[in-house]
Amino acid sequence: MLAYAAQQIARGSGAAGPLQHLGALNLLRSYVAGGLQQRESSRSFSTGNDHRHSSLYITDTDGKVIGHTPLLIGLVNYFERHLPYVGYYAPVGGSANPEKGTHPMDNQLRLIHDAFELKYDLKSMFCVSEDEAVREVAAGKRGDLVDRIYAAFQGYKEMHDMVIVHGTSVGSGRFDAEIASAIAAPAVIACQAKDQSLNDIARKVMMKKVMLDDYKVRCCLGTILYLHSALEADRAVRSTQFRSVQIRSDQIRSDQIRS
Repeated sequence: MLAYAAQQIARGSGAAGPLQHLGALNLLRSYVAGGLQQRESSRSFSTGNDHRHSSLYITDTDGKVIGHTPLLIGLVNYFERHLPYVGYYAPVGGSANPEKGTHPMDNQLRLIHDAFELKYDLKSMFCVSEDEAVREVAAGKRGDLVDRIYAAFQGYKEMHDMVIVHGTSVGSGRFDAEIASAIAAPAVIACQAKDQSLNDIARKVMMKKVMLDDYKVRCCLGTILYLHSALEADRAVRSTQFRSVQIRSDQIRSDQIRS
């Protein structure tokens, strides 16, 4: 089921089991196609031969890092078919030793690394362990930690054409937004929609967008909902309803959302 879902996501199909992409993957395709043709100047890192390196930042409305495996595998799968060097990076990993660790992020790092036979070792695919990140944030050293993540990511990104970046659950959602802003990566919002009302879903997405805007994250390419429905008709109806609610939510002022 995981492999099937990943294939459907990579193709941009709406039949990806619990996922409904809401057009986000079409935007991803446009971003890559346009980005690799336009050598725009930005904080994105580039080599001396003017080859632009790109990245995408997957951020969750609830600050969760678990449950995104099909999406992440699908994205890596899709970009690998169009670009020679695709990587996966987690600014905050699981344990300090992911080769033998049992943290869910360790398992995910190993899965993606082995499934795609990624070139570089596991320790290069994250900056700090979750325990270390929690200590640094609690000690008021969030800015220093973001600087470390930026520097570590720069080295990893230089070796790839595209990097899928997996957001973190450490700290508040603001820490996640800070990282996305620092590495100048456009964001894709992921939202668990099971057992939640459309108004709640739209509000969470809007709050996340406002937070990303507050930290001047490069842009938000779209929203991916985890609908947990195997029926195409159910997902189509839910998607249409969500768009309708989201249009109304767009009229909510930012200061009302923050209150």
